[in-house]
Amino acid sequence: MRKLLMVVISLLMVAAPSAVAAFPLGEPSANTSDAASTTTDPPTIPPETAITPNAGAADPSSDVKLDETLPKSVAILIRLFVLAVVLESALATIFRWRPYVANIETRTVNPLLAFLFALIMVRLFQLDQVGVLVASYSNAPKGTVSADSAWASSITTALVIAGGSAGVNRMLRTLGFRAIETEAPAQKPAPTEAWIAIIDKSDKSDARTIFLDQGSGWEQIGVLRQAPKWGIFQGLRRDTGRFPSSGGRAVPIGVDLQIAVGDSNTALPSAAIWGPRKLAGGAIVDIVVS
Repeated sequence: MRKLLMVVISLLMVAAPSAVAAFPLGEPSANTSDAASTTTDPPTIPPETAITPNAGAADPSSDVKLDETLPKSVAILIRLFVLAVVLESALATIFRWRPYVANIETRTVNPLLAFLFALIMVRLFQLDQVGVLVASYSNAPKGTVSADSAWASSITTALVIAGGSAGVNRMLRTLGFRAIETEAPAQKPAPTEAWIAIIDKSDKSDARTIFLDQGSGWEQIGVLRQAPKWGIFQGLRRDTGRFPSSGGRAVPIGVDLQIAVGDSNTALPSAAIWGPRKLAGGAIVDIVVS
């Protein structure tokens, strides 16, 4: 028995140094180190992401741009109004010239002349206000439209100016600003009167006298005279075979009216070609003579 104990003790003494080398004192084992790193290391924090405040909301700069563009638009409209007044004053001398009024159909020719003069003024003096207006809304560089759009904006500017101060006035009124008062020509008869016009459709070249009876006897009111034809330009010439040449002759309402036509030597007509008839207030009647 004693010999067996001695053998076991010898074996333990031989195995002890290798056990100490395998497990040195003061150093944790691999399993212990892994567990410690798993439990004690702080979690990894991802890099911060930049957050834009009010992302997806409306750009406040658009409101600032609108606040800056609206006064500029009003200033452009006022400049257009001034240019329209200048053009109207310049062309008034031509439009009121007696030979021009007597021979030219002003309702046809005046708008065309006004547009041509306005276009010349816009291109010659670089007054393309519509181009400036469009550029202010479209962020165009240098506040001007491109060369491809210059003619289109210039023509639009000329049309606005040729439309007259009353047209620009309507734009200002639409924007809610106080409109500058302008005198508009009367285009309709008053409710207390009526308009009549006599149109000569005959081929007679001699002058014909027009007579009107308003209940107090015949009186001469005008002359119809067929003028030479201008072919395709006939619409540019004033129609002398119509009385009056534009608009109408004001007559009273509620009374019997009669119209007669005679030659230049007729003192009093023998019979009426129209009437007797009563007209209502504001009526417009064209009487055709063949």
